[in-house]
Amino acid sequence: RGAYANDLAVALGLDEFYYTANIGDYSFVILDSGEDKDDSHSEYGGMTDYNTYRASMIEWLKDAEVKSDKVIALSHSWQISDVEEELSSAGWNEIDRLGARIMISGHNHVCRFLGDGSDREKEIFSAHPDIIGYLDGGKVGDTYIASKLTLSPNVLNIKAVNVEGEQIFDENFKW
Repeated sequence: RGAYANDLAVALGLDEFYYTANIGDYSFVILDSGEDKDDSHSEYGGMTDYNTYRASMIEWLKDAEVKSDKVIALSHSWQISDVEEELSSAGWNEIDRLGARIMISGHNHVCRFLGDGSDREKEIFSAHPDIIGYLDGGKVGDTYIASKLTLSPNVLNIKAVNVEGEQIFDENFKW
């Protein structure tokens, strides 16, 4: 949003805000979930077309390739699309096809692992049991939580700490 929103991709050297990146032994699938409301929402004043944008992203994802068996997906919203369930499901099918081991997202301002929440959350994660879902919350209630992801050849570690230095969790997952 804002005056420079249309120029941001060019300033970052991107064609779109969704892409793959390969860094060392790891592949990243970066997705742009867009906004969390339908395009007809009054907040957008008829000036958006996120529905078409997300559909284009899913079409791109169907042809996407990664160069590693250690794949990490990143998306603002874990649902990939908060609005179109069919696009969300198609996106999850594709990140599963690419071998993603984890989906890291934000948006909900909580810090937790996904899978046991809403019916939609249960549906997605039961359909994709090999993918860990992690919400990294930032401000959670009256405190802030920072998460650290450590990648190693055999283990993916997620550690979360609040501003008081209290460890919220420290979890290891094998690749």
